Amino acid sequence: MDRVRIALIGCGGIARGHIDAYTRMRDECELVYCVDIDEEKARAFAEQGNCEWATDYKAILDEVDAVDICTPPHLHAPMAIAAASRGKHVLTEKVMATTLQDAGEMIRVAEANNVKLMVAYVTRFDPAWIALHDAVQQGAAGRPYLVAGRTAHAPGLASWRASWETFPMGSLLSHGCHYVDQMIWNFGDIVAASSVGANTVRGPALAREDTAVAIFRFKNGMLGNYICSWAAKHVDAGNEMSVYGTDGCLQLTFRRDGVRRVVRVAGRDEELLYEHDPRRAQEGPKNFVGECEHFIDCIVDGKEPLTNGRESRKSLEAILAAYQADDENRIIWLEPGVPYAASPTGRARPASS
Repeated sequence: MDRVRIALIGCGGIARGHIDAYTRMRDECELVYCVDIDEEKARAFAEQGNCEWATDYKAILDEVDAVDICTPPHLHAPMAIAAASRGKHVLTEKVMATTLQDAGEMIRVAEANNVKLMVAYVTRFDPAWIALHDAVQQGAAGRPYLVAGRTAHAPGLASWRASWETFPMGSLLSHGCHYVDQMIWNFGDIVAASSVGANTVRGPALAREDTAVAIFRFKNGMLGNYICSWAAKHVDAGNEMSVYGTDGCLQLTFRRDGVRRVVRVAGRDEELLYEHDPRRAQEGPKNFVGECEHFIDCIVDGKEPLTNGRESRKSLEAILAAYQADDENRIIWLEPGVPYAASPTGRARPASS
């Protein structure tokens, strides 16, 4: 193919980063359609992307090579399956699905039709997180034994996030999946999970928790801790992740002033491994561009996406297990092939089959 023809499905907030990426990539791909059930949104995005608009994604699938799904999470699986079954490559926003059964079907249909399935874990393409990953792989802190992360925000919440039918989750799965994915990318598979969550601030605006504390055990024996909140209206810092190793500590920080840093600390010594400071007129990281370029490259070159369906399913499984552990007041040991399903009561429970 000369240029990959793309349909952007879902014209909400997260789609802005995607459409900006495609407008920068006109030599590699062609944005053919912007699609949304809200005609006004579809028209507005199409004008920005200099493309056509539609309100029914199924009606335009024959005119594109790939779809980029930016809809609420409960729509990811049916849309991805419909597109893949018609031979279209799929990039879908995180989380890939709301149940492991749906995730498994997405993977099965994509593989059966020989199309790419990629999940938009955009932090994998952020230079700061890449710097941390490279340092871990190079053994900059020695043998890691503990990873601890924290993110705190107070985002605006769309109405669909209040419904269990459209959003059977809270901050840990919707937002925290990025950072659990980072842990898996750096340290391997998670074999045990637990968490405690609370919804004491956002209340009925969220279907599940606004704040969670999760713990993980990795197959290699490492431990992990992640704190996630959507209730932090007075944030003292941005994202952070610390990797503790036998020879030192690696620390990634995203500060409120926009400075991003990765440092290695050993004793009294501190080594700067990466820094982006917007006050120095540096060009900011183009995370969405990197993500979308990777998707297009995988289609053109026949490569497997870094965040393919099987890889992205791992963080979904770990967090659903952490939710179940919270509900049942215990630690859940993950077993391959054991599915988890959402219940209409607002709890996560093992599926009956």
